[in-house]
Amino acid sequence: MTPILEAAESARSLLAGRKIGLDANRPIDPHTGALGPQVRDLDCFAETGAAWVRLNFVLGPWSRPDDETLHSGQTWRDVYTSLVNGLVGRGLSLYGLIGVEAVGSDPGDRLRQAPASGSSQDPWIDAYVARFVAIAEMFHDDIRVFESFNEPDDWHGQQRSWVHPGWFAIILQRIYTAVHAQPKVGSRPALDGIKLVSGPLQGLDENNNGALSYLRETYRAGKRFFGWEKGGVPFPFDGIGYHIYVRQGYSAVPATHEQSVRAQCTRYLRDMHALVRAEEGADKPVYRSEAGWSSNLDAKMVQAREAFQARALAAGLDVLARDPLVAMGVWFCTQDFYAGTNQQFYGLYRMGEGHTSYARLAGRKPAYAAFEAACRQPLGAPAAQAQYTNQAVIDAFVAAAVDLGLSSRYSLLKKAGLSLSVLAMNRAGPYRGTAIQDLPNLTGAEKQLVLQKLAAITSRTSAPSADLPAEDAPAAGDELTAPSIDAPAGSPINRLLLGAAALSLLFASCGILLLLVILLSLAATI
Repeated sequence: MTPILEAAESARSLLAGRKIGLDANRPIDPHTGALGPQVRDLDCFAETGAAWVRLNFVLGPWSRPDDETLHSGQTWRDVYTSLVNGLVGRGLSLYGLIGVEAVGSDPGDRLRQAPASGSSQDPWIDAYVARFVAIAEMFHDDIRVFESFNEPDDWHGQQRSWVHPGWFAIILQRIYTAVHAQPKVGSRPALDGIKLVSGPLQGLDENNNGALSYLRETYRAGKRFFGWEKGGVPFPFDGIGYHIYVRQGYSAVPATHEQSVRAQCTRYLRDMHALVRAEEGADKPVYRSEAGWSSNLDAKMVQAREAFQARALAAGLDVLARDPLVAMGVWFCTQDFYAGTNQQFYGLYRMGEGHTSYARLAGRKPAYAAFEAACRQPLGAPAAQAQYTNQAVIDAFVAAAVDLGLSSRYSLLKKAGLSLSVLAMNRAGPYRGTAIQDLPNLTGAEKQLVLQKLAAITSRTSAPSADLPAEDAPAAGDELTAPSIDAPAGSPINRLLLGAAALSLLFASCGILLLLVILLSLAATI
């Protein structure tokens, strides 16, 4: 690495971008082998500040990775070597996806049913594992993290997962054995240093984070078939692949949507960590290799939809950057595209804008600026304060205290160091205190519960609550926190100030009246 790249890498290590990546879409045309428009100028990746690029290995029109046939003027090896060298040469780290598209054929429906007891052999899996190893051998010097079968839990047009969890356990074990456990023969390169990430599973609104149940069944199958965890048998993956697509519907209320995105992403990740910990007895890094929100077009709302996407991106990336168990998170994707006739406008770039440096600037959506800002935020910097009202904060803490069965509805609020009386002075005003996730004295579970309550409360448009009932008046000491000088109009200090102003005006008026009487008297004398 050159001194310039070393300096850039050192600076980048202090920023959130070191945990953030960008998905390169499908990098080649599967029919012609030509480069996709989004990877013709690799500067578009380096300029974002992200440290990672997720690169999908697509076989395209070639029969195998070492096929010497020329398509669009190049062999398969030439195309991907050029991409890998170009990205690595720009200081980027690569996250390789070796999935179904690397094989040239998919498994059809053969893996939907549970495998027969004791059976781990299947011709398609044999071909897939061999292809995985061949590509890993070809690029292992430049790519140290590889992800397997993409979204095996997707229904893929039917009413059950494309790959049964039992077969998925078999695939993971077969890949691990082929990469790590087999002796290296002849000139075969050593692959022990690469990390294997399990095929990413889907955390969606519509499946209620179905990745959890699928992964749980995969663990059970692996323990039953291969004795994972028993007698020192390792789990055959170094990290958990995970996709999160939540709160996809357009919202015209930015603060509410951002809060719900943040709360749901946090909850999904928390539950995934808990499952892995329960199954393995220890934490394991999560690779969130896809997440995104679209700006699918409504001709009358183009700017609004693109702004919606940018705000959701900022909230989603902030959550992953702050989670110490998320090793890396990828935004899907680089450029808008169509799947058939369906818009898939998840990109940072619009379609059809060209690929000169000038056109790149013109084609950037608001999401690009949000992505760049997320990457350049110092790692561990305070999160942008969500726009809650003071009343929403009160209500959220009360609801959380009720759920926790605490003796006083306001004890959790007091535990966090917040003053009920100060918040109640301006119920409808914006909460300007310490971010909920940074409040002292609360456990992680308590903070998470309050955030969930806030997301639920702000998704409604109910009026502020009535004044506090007498039996729930603030505890002694709450009222001692001094209000700010710009206290709201309804506060005691402002009522006092208004009264003083009124008296001053009254006295001034009386003085003017007395002066007029004296002048009139003098005029009459003259």
